[in-house]
Amino acid sequence: MQLRRYKIKALMFFLLVVTLGNTAQKTDSLDVEKKHDSIRRYLEQERADSAIRELRGLLKHRGKMAMEDQAVTYRLLSSAYEDRSALDSSVYYMKKAWQLARKVAPEKYGTTYPLTLAYYSWEMGNYSQALKYAQMAKRNVNGSRVIDDAMRLQNVLGLIYRDLSNYQRAESHFMNAIGMSKRLKKKHYRGIILANLGSLYQREKDYDKAISYYERGSTIELEYADYRAAGRSFAVIGELYTEQQNYSKALDNLEKAKRYNARADDLVGLCRTRNALGQLYTQTGDYRKAREYYLDAESLARHQGARKELMKSYQGLYKNYGRSGNHKKAFSYQSRYLDLYKELYSIQEIVKLENLQHKLNLQRQKNKNQQEQIKKQNTINRLLLILAILSALLTLVFILLFMRIRRSKKSLQQKNREIHTQKIKLEKLNQHLTAARKEAEKSEQLKDQFLRNISHEIRTPLNGILGFSSIIAEGNLEKGQRKQYHSYIKRNAKLLLSTIDDILDIARIRTKQVEVYRESFQVCHMLKELKEMFAMDRHRTNGENIDLLLDLAHPDGNFRLYSDPTKIRKVLMILMDNALKFTSEGFVKMGYFNRDSEVVFYVQDTGIGISHEDQNLIYESFRQAESELSRQYDGMGVGLSIAKSFIETLNGNIWFESTPAQGTTFYFSIPYETSAVQ
Repeated sequence: MQLRRYKIKALMFFLLVVTLGNTAQKTDSLDVEKKHDSIRRYLEQERADSAIRELRGLLKHRGKMAMEDQAVTYRLLSSAYEDRSALDSSVYYMKKAWQLARKVAPEKYGTTYPLTLAYYSWEMGNYSQALKYAQMAKRNVNGSRVIDDAMRLQNVLGLIYRDLSNYQRAESHFMNAIGMSKRLKKKHYRGIILANLGSLYQREKDYDKAISYYERGSTIELEYADYRAAGRSFAVIGELYTEQQNYSKALDNLEKAKRYNARADDLVGLCRTRNALGQLYTQTGDYRKAREYYLDAESLARHQGARKELMKSYQGLYKNYGRSGNHKKAFSYQSRYLDLYKELYSIQEIVKLENLQHKLNLQRQKNKNQQEQIKKQNTINRLLLILAILSALLTLVFILLFMRIRRSKKSLQQKNREIHTQKIKLEKLNQHLTAARKEAEKSEQLKDQFLRNISHEIRTPLNGILGFSSIIAEGNLEKGQRKQYHSYIKRNAKLLLSTIDDILDIARIRTKQVEVYRESFQVCHMLKELKEMFAMDRHRTNGENIDLLLDLAHPDGNFRLYSDPTKIRKVLMILMDNALKFTSEGFVKMGYFNRDSEVVFYVQDTGIGISHEDQNLIYESFRQAESELSRQYDGMGVGLSIAKSFIETLNGNIWFESTPAQGTTFYFSIPYETSAVQ
């Protein structure tokens, strides 16, 4: 039911390395780093008294130490007192350490310190302070250790809300912490959380379920030799068996708890065990022996500042004296219990903190909504601008075509007038006219295909955007429907942007305005990012029966390539999009391998394949294997044309292997420049 001591010690060492690495002040007479290393070894060996003596001696020379070293010293001293179960001293020195750390780098120490203070405050029973520090840590969880800090925060919040009897919220936090511990492979920490979850079910009187979780947690704690946590777990298991009137098992587990309390020198845990023994003997009718345990627990809890355990001692004593007929003593301890209860559960302070957090969450949500609205409006404005430019370009194209046709007509008329006098020239002219007519017919077919494609690819998402926008504007929708229609609008907007991007890329390629921007980049990182993007965007696929696979020649992620990452990423997205579009089951694999002085990327699918008669047409713009307007698959047919142009711009080659009804594999190679990568 507590955070692991070795975790706190590891964090001490982490802070030690960071601060000592950045400090600019070193003293000639005092080697602070060696002192801290020696103290850290004392803490690992559970020699808290030796650590405290060394740290107090070190603080006598704090005037010679840098501020970062002072902060580490105070933090180690706080950890040492926490090992001694002197919680008041732990909180005091942790606050001093945090005060110094914030002066050095306020943006750097916004999570670990308040999170540790939240745990210490919870252990002391000061729930309003614990909740305040936990909310401060929640607002500042960031950086490279975000998941680890978030896991610890979820556990502490579960402990706080459990003791405040908000069991549903506590269970949610514990479950989140368990999920994070599995992702981080923190088995030891998961054992502690399981025990905490067992304590929650104990509060809900589900004793069998509580015992099951405690036993699972204690097994993991003993596996990692965490005797402190194990002792506290066995103490609660003993309480649970007492509630079930299985006194032999209760006493057996409480004896185990005492052994592990002593082995870990855990005075707070020993206080809990004595309270549990007092409860056992009270329930069996041995009131004298029960009072001895309760009085020992009261004295120990008062000395250690463990007010939760002190409250349990008062509660046990007033029940014990009440059952034994000493009502005066019972009333005295009941009064002490009620006074301490009011102090620990400061409802007004807790409600105030909850309201403050609620207002902060509302303001964040409001800011997020405003940013989304601004982003959406900017996107619409860009779309409108692009559509206006596209319309102007199309108009210009039509004008140029019309002028060209008129000039061609005049030329033909002139040639017809010369036919009577130049028979030989006429024959040659007829040959040229025949070739020009065929080219014009082909151009006309491509133009018609282009107009049909662009009409379909632009009007379809626009109709979706307008239709669902009208439905949302009517306002008679439930929240779930409104969210669903908003996702439809967003999806159609992305589709429209993709279509326009393809048109602009074709325009740049045709006008030879494609520019290359080479830089060094990590190939594995790019491929992993693309896989995650396509895995999350499941609407691109034809179903859930497609496996997305990744084949990396250098899985350690250290392979770098010097080329244009934007164009390579665009080509891979085109190939992946096509593979997913024409695959209904099986897999789509993306990968790369080295070959001589070049890197070869590939995308393999188990889709419909490409027929032999269509394999010569796939790189032509606005051409697909299915050219009818009612074709099954959407798209303008420009993707592979763009991909081929980009690869040739990068001095590479692109090719494919395909078997109809079995699948297709596209390859493209990029030259590997060793000197540039270095």
